[in-house]
Amino acid sequence: MIKARWINGHAIPDEQVSWPEGSVVYLSRMPLAGDASTACPTQDDDPDSVAQWLKWYDSLEPLVFDEGEEAEIDRMRKEIAEHTKQNMTSVVEGLFE
Repeated sequence: MIKARWINGHAIPDEQVSWPEGSVVYLSRMPLAGDASTACPTQDDDPDSVAQWLKWYDSLEPLVFDEGEEAEIDRMRKEIAEHTKQNMTSVVEGLFE
């Protein structure tokens, strides 16, 4: 994983990368320090807190994907699984030495 910054509509890596033109990359935004989205209260385990959480959870609407989206998600999962299988030995190589 590399760190990048979003500048003028482009993800600019903080370090030099040598990817071939047209490489597919996956981006995920980390909240900024002090960002309101980072304010996540801890979940207590007393009966009232659990009941509140269950009420919130039950209020969630199910995710609904159209046929094309489900096929794309399935394809990506298979691609990731295959990549993981092919690269597993390089991940653990030398790990226990």
